[in-house]
Amino acid sequence: MRNPVAYHLVPAETWAAADPGAALRVASLDDEGFVHLTHRMSDLVDVANAFYRSDERSHVVLTIALRSLTSPWRYDGDDRYPHVYGPLDRAAIVEVRAISRSADGTFLPIERPDPRRRPDIPQLVGALVDGGVAFVVVGSAGATLLGADLQPGDLDVCVATDAANLDRLGAVLTALGARPRVWVPGWITAEEVAAWRPDRAAEALGLLFETEHGDLDIVFSSLAPDGRGEARYDDLLPSAIGVDVDGRTVAVASPSHLLASKLSARRPKDLRARDALERMIEAAGR
Repeated sequence: MRNPVAYHLVPAETWAAADPGAALRVASLDDEGFVHLTHRMSDLVDVANAFYRSDERSHVVLTIALRSLTSPWRYDGDDRYPHVYGPLDRAAIVEVRAISRSADGTFLPIERPDPRRRPDIPQLVGALVDGGVAFVVVGSAGATLLGADLQPGDLDVCVATDAANLDRLGAVLTALGARPRVWVPGWITAEEVAAWRPDRAAEALGLLFETEHGDLDIVFSSLAPDGRGEARYDDLLPSAIGVDVDGRTVAVASPSHLLASKLSARRPKDLRARDALERMIEAAGR
């Protein structure tokens, strides 16, 4: 599952009044036959401001672990918005957070406290290159390698997904002493981290890892400029730029992809990088 968590907005009084021993049944389930969820917090804020801005009540955001739902769910035409055809199991509600609003009622973005350890980029990319892993650096680390004045919280790399490459990736992760980081509720539990072993399965390798050289985020695709599609390794490689890092040539996603991907994500931390990315593109002429 590319994104195992999703979010749902409910009035705080509805959540407070719900039976803690029963699955949560929300109004849209009775009105429309399903519960609306969003994978991205930015989309939830958009939906909240489009439909609930005039509702002056306090609201909370529920984080839903999709794998813990017993009600069926699916995408109905847009894979940003899971629809759950039944009540929300209490075991699937792994986090409840208040959402702030401005004086005019506008819902404001939520930012999660960031426990990541900044990466030693030369050490991490050196281990990946020396281990024969095929990858393209994306995210803020990619922009940093291209000259943007940013301080990435981790090293994001989009890797090729053939079996041989995933074997090499697993060997590098083992050599780095990597362990999955417990951060966003619903992605991975402390018990699963304790039992983690590298293998070719997406759920074992497509994670944020703690390593002795800082945090390393392994992804199998990067957000496409349209904000909906996904760009995989083979899509990114043709326009990638080779950057020298301690004598090794490292493929970095193009500046135009990095900017479009971050603006499409619309997370506050990505939008804060906008000026640096735009200056970088202007200087590079691409």
